[in-house]
Amino acid sequence: MNRKKELSYCDQCRWFESLPWDKRRGICHCYAPHPLSNVHNEDKLAQIDRPVVYSNYFCGDFKTK
Repeated sequence: MNRKKELSYCDQCRWFESLPWDKRRGICHCYAPHPLSNVHNEDKLAQIDRPVVYSNYFCGDFKTK
């Protein structure tokens, strides 16, 4: 039996926020921001960021908008 699973892409996910200047990419808000490795500002504080993903990516944490 061969079943084709329908994929749900990032741009259809509640966690996805598209970038204003590039609708093909966006920020995933599924998890808390994480520190960028070995990147520090003048105050010696680690910078944090969320992953940037393409709108046609998919993952196992999809939630409908």
